[in-house]
Amino acid sequence: MVMFLCAKGRQSIQDAEEITQESFVRVWVALQNGKRGLKAAYLYETCYHLLIDRCRKRDVWDRYVPQILAELEGWKDEVENRVLVAQQIQDLRWYVAELPRGHQQAFEMYFIEGHLQREIAKKLKVTMRTVTNYISDATVYCRLRLDGADAAAAWQEIRE
Repeated sequence: MVMFLCAKGRQSIQDAEEITQESFVRVWVALQNGKRGLKAAYLYETCYHLLIDRCRKRDVWDRYVPQILAELEGWKDEVENRVLVAQQIQDLRWYVAELPRGHQQAFEMYFIEGHLQREIAKKLKVTMRTVTNYISDATVYCRLRLDGADAAAAWQEIRE
């Protein structure tokens, strides 16, 4: 099972062993709680779901954390810079709140919740192109606002 998980989910041996162990623990707990007649398929299904969860978490981590760490690399130990980062995060929240509802939802679902654009399109009941435009516009708007542009100038820049 460990080698199958390594091949299937591009996991390291250690990750595959952890998923396998967690699966066996869940099956053991289910048996201790009185569930009888569990088949081997239940074990494989449990492994599969844990593998999917691990891949999703790794994908979110791989997508966002390196960007954030790169931006904050030089600011690790300086108190002033920590305050600046906290202020920029607060400002970003305000700037996102200034966006139209669709832009807000697409931005948050994509960058914060980690949804794919096609999932966002389905949830918002718009086309993929609209979602792409929402995310792009929101990202540019927030960058311009963080760089000091006022709201009207930022929207004007996006529309050009």
